[in-house]
Amino acid sequence: AERAAESGGVRSVRLFEPCNIVTDTTRYGWLDWIIFRIVPFLDPLLPTRYHSIHVRTLGRAMARDAMEVLSCEDRNDFEGTRRLTYGDFVREANRPTSAKA
Repeated sequence: AERAAESGGVRSVRLFEPCNIVTDTTRYGWLDWIIFRIVPFLDPLLPTRYHSIHVRTLGRAMARDAMEVLSCEDRNDFEGTRRLTYGDFVREANRPTSAKA
């Protein structure tokens, strides 16, 4: 997908790579229920890249990243491909919004 976007003339590609998305409700049965109960205990034992992320935090990070790209005067700052993982999501979600947004 990354190469297809770049070869198609897309100048800026943002790839959000969450490992496990956690929601407030169980949607997929007993396995979902079990996973949501154990991830708070497993996350501290795993490398940060593999931590679970709440769907709201992920959505906030995606929205703030898009706002930053769209409000930037020089779009060349955002050329190329950027892969975002857990640490990036948390940083983006907690970053204050700019006055332009």
